[in-house]
Amino acid sequence: MANPMNCPVPSDDVSLVGAMYGNPEMRGLLDPETGEITQWQ
Repeated sequence: MANPMNCPVPSDDVSLVGAMYGNPEMRGLLDPETGEITQWQ
């Protein structure tokens, strides 16, 4: 990794996976009354 400006760069596992594959995403059906996910997709 090049960092010519010497800026802090997060290099934890979550940041590296996000950089390689994009932001994680979760999908499911939401119950509007309770705010809970009732079925994962």
